Amino acid sequence: MMRPPTQKRWRKRPFLLLELLLALTLVALLFFPLIRPHLHIQKEAKKELRFQQLTKEADLYFMNFKEQLYENILPWDQLYKGEETQLNTEEEDSYVIIRTISRVDKKHSLGHAYLLIDVTFTFILKNDPTKKIPFTYSFFLEKRGSN
Repeated sequence: MMRPPTQKRWRKRPFLLLELLLALTLVALLFFPLIRPHLHIQKEAKKELRFQQLTKEADLYFMNFKEQLYENILPWDQLYKGEETQLNTEEEDSYVIIRTISRVDKKHSLGHAYLLIDVTFTFILKNDPTKKIPFTYSFFLEKRGSN
């Protein structure tokens, strides 16, 4: 059976631009709180990875320092007085490494054959010179050979 032509037909009403903008704004407002924790986790993971890389590099520099001690490259007087040395001079590095040698036991004289030493490797970031990341190693050193 046919409908009479006077009856109103259901018409689709087009979306208004204002309704569309309002819907997109609501979606955006709900999207950012959902993604913020994941961005924070990623940022912290990058920071932890960078710290682990610096720890590994500090360990390598410390092993190199111990090899120099074993081969008697560093003189005993220099170790006794303590020093501060910049280790890397390459421009492509994103940080400067400074090695600081200091005696822990200050009351013994130069003639003693034993020495307790702190070696600190400080990483100073070139893009943020106020941020310094120190790695300190303490060890006991015995003088062998000529007294």
